[in-house]
Amino acid sequence: ASNQEGDAGGTDHDGPLRSGTGFLISSNGLVVTNFHVIDNAKKITVRNLNGNKDSSLVATVLLKDERNDLAVLKLESGSARFDSIPYTIKNSPSDLGEKIMVFGYPLTNRMGEDVKLTSGIISSVNGYKGDANSYQISAAVQPGNSGGPVFDEKGNLVGVINAKLM
Repeated sequence: ASNQEGDAGGTDHDGPLRSGTGFLISSNGLVVTNFHVIDNAKKITVRNLNGNKDSSLVATVLLKDERNDLAVLKLESGSARFDSIPYTIKNSPSDLGEKIMVFGYPLTNRMGEDVKLTSGIISSVNGYKGDANSYQISAAVQPGNSGGPVFDEKGNLVGVINAKLM
């Protein structure tokens, strides 16, 4: 699934670059990331498409959900076509102790621009303050993993990393 991911980031009104991870949810260029990654961004650029470090496309915000810290972006280039998405979205809850894998682009200025894989388990079926809409996981994540996909052992998408306490 790493070839379907990218490094998403934006600049805000003061100009500093923020970075996070995003991943394709459709072959026509829809990308999911966290709302806090793109919040107040004047320009959003998605890089590392299909594993190509030189690729870069501008994206616009199609949908945003601040409460759940999610955003759907649309890649601007009409010529951007991708293979079919190599995973399914799991439509049932995951179990406590279920093994998971996380892909992302953490701390790219220190750890490099290659995708990173970390693994762990679902350590709680409820998130921060008992939130039933999220999980707690044991996989190590750092800044920049925000917005990255969480997969189960079968390759099903079970969540999106939010490495920020709300």
